[in-house]
Amino acid sequence: MKNLIWRHQDSGLDIDAFFPQSYDLSDLKGDEVKDFQEDYRYCQVIGFLKTAVDFNKALIAKNLDKIMIALSICERRIALNSDEIFTSKELQTNADYFKCISDEI
Repeated sequence: MKNLIWRHQDSGLDIDAFFPQSYDLSDLKGDEVKDFQEDYRYCQVIGFLKTAVDFNKALIAKNLDKIMIALSICERRIALNSDEIFTSKELQTNADYFKCISDEI
């Protein structure tokens, strides 16, 4: 999709704003390929955590180390991102954020 920029060079179109999560994969040694790979891995982590929400107690206990690693990866990514959505006051109160997690593991 980013290769379409040549059609709109005179329009002043910001291709990164129009396609915020697209990657130019034609240069295999380029930074965008590495960004794509990182984003792909991060999506796998998010998918695992979404699946882990429905785990029963036995599966949680069995996969607790994987869950903790996945959560730490997400925390690192959020810390590196400077978007306002991740710094809102509601997310900074850990007590409210973790109320949904049961202590009965």
